[in-house]
Amino acid sequence: MSFLKRFKTSQDRKINGHTVFNPRNSIRVIPNGPGGYIARGVISRRLCLYEESLEDFKIALSIEPNNLYALTNRGITYLELEKYEESLRDLNKALEIDPNFALALSHRGIFYKKTGDYNKSLLDLNKALEINPKDIRSLEQRGSVHRILRHYRECLEDLNSVLKISPNDVNALVFRGIAYGYLGRHEESLIDLNKALEIDENVFALCNRGITYKNLGQYEEALVDLNKSINIDPKSVTALHQRGDTYRLCGQYEKSLEDLNKALEIDPNDVFSLIGRGDTYRLLGQYNESLKDLNKSLEIEPNNGSALISRIETYKQLGLDKESRADLKKSLRIRPINETALKILETDPNNVTALEKIFNNWTSNNEFIDQVIRNCQTVNLDPDIIVEWIPFENFKDVNFKTKGGFGSIYTAVWSDGWILDWDEKSSKLIRTGAITVVLKSLDDFIKLNDENLEEVISNLISNLGSCGVKCYGLTKNPDSSKYLLVLKYMENGDLESCLLDKNKEFNWKEIYSLLQQIFKQLHALHNSNMVHRDLHPGNIL
Repeated sequence: MSFLKRFKTSQDRKINGHTVFNPRNSIRVIPNGPGGYIARGVISRRLCLYEESLEDFKIALSIEPNNLYALTNRGITYLELEKYEESLRDLNKALEIDPNFALALSHRGIFYKKTGDYNKSLLDLNKALEINPKDIRSLEQRGSVHRILRHYRECLEDLNSVLKISPNDVNALVFRGIAYGYLGRHEESLIDLNKALEIDENVFALCNRGITYKNLGQYEEALVDLNKSINIDPKSVTALHQRGDTYRLCGQYEKSLEDLNKALEIDPNDVFSLIGRGDTYRLLGQYNESLKDLNKSLEIEPNNGSALISRIETYKQLGLDKESRADLKKSLRIRPINETALKILETDPNNVTALEKIFNNWTSNNEFIDQVIRNCQTVNLDPDIIVEWIPFENFKDVNFKTKGGFGSIYTAVWSDGWILDWDEKSSKLIRTGAITVVLKSLDDFIKLNDENLEEVISNLISNLGSCGVKCYGLTKNPDSSKYLLVLKYMENGDLESCLLDKNKEFNWKEIYSLLQQIFKQLHALHNSNMVHRDLHPGNIL
């Protein structure tokens, strides 16, 4: 369905008592010829006059039963109406007549995408683009399929191609913005989404900009966009569950439940809303209600990694260690990289060689550090929070920033970037590409012979991400022989600098949101049996 549904009925075609020009009426239908009926049917579909459109295609096909354009366009109309069986029937018949008919190939690819058969979708879209390499619709749709399959580089290639042909294509800008978001390139995501919204303030772009702001921790801006989205479309399940998630991140649990309940009234089987409500119930201490929602989400999608991870946390709160371990093992089965880890875990937890193969034979040249990282990898190989040993030569433009209370701070460019996923075809890790990171020295405050070193570093690496700053792993500077944590670069600096910035004024809502985030992150830290010991605005990023 298109964003703007104009002229749905004859009443809709009148504004202030005056009849609005209807392009459908301008088509002259030639008796005994299908062309006029096809043209009028296409215009009717674009005006969302689906019954009239189908009637015109029916007449055209009664005149010429094997007319490719009539069959394909009727298939497209059925596709927009989500009448998938009828759509596939017409598109298949058109392609039986001409297997290289690009319009039918492209829309059958869209059909397969809508029905979740992504491999077949790619086959049809690839073939359509071999015939017409500059077809914007096929490029956009193939880019969308690549995004769903987490083939982010291929996704960006297709969307970049679209925007070279048509720089102001709103769909391509929005989809590229979403892809940048998945890659962690949030500033680039905002540029695309802002441009799309300058051209056309549609719900899809607004909602996704809200999601980007949420991922950046800019919750007030996120709520502005999500509120607008919901005002335009009060039944948008995505906008409701995203606003619910944002409220939860702000610590406003009752508001979070209100939105997630609304989303689930509209679609009782929306997995994202079920997971979100399960997380909110857990934070409210309502563990049985949390478990009920997470169980339902996993009945719908048994291999949903986010639901499994959330249920693990709920099981822990209920003291159900056996069930928690079972979910952990199941989560490791979801992706090929994790299947390898699972085999190691079940057969030989100390199998160093097998774990090295996953990460291209690495070593820190320190047996103790190697074992700490491997233990973290064995516990969790989810790409979102995976840690690794990163050779120092993978960093460039290393610059000293400041000396903190517990070590020196540097910025650097990591040439490979962090892990996104596992490419089954090439059996290689998919990475973001070059990103700016922070390097923080460890051995200024931890002695390598400390009997608690393994516990301290394991907690730092595995739990730091849940307390606000993502940790990518460890490295060692060969010149100074110092070990360094590799951390996410926080673009806006520390809280102290923000508070002293005369150009920045915090309103009470922003202050409340900041305090909620600080409390939440301290709570996560304390739940990991750790304390900060040096908490001040300069250490809050």
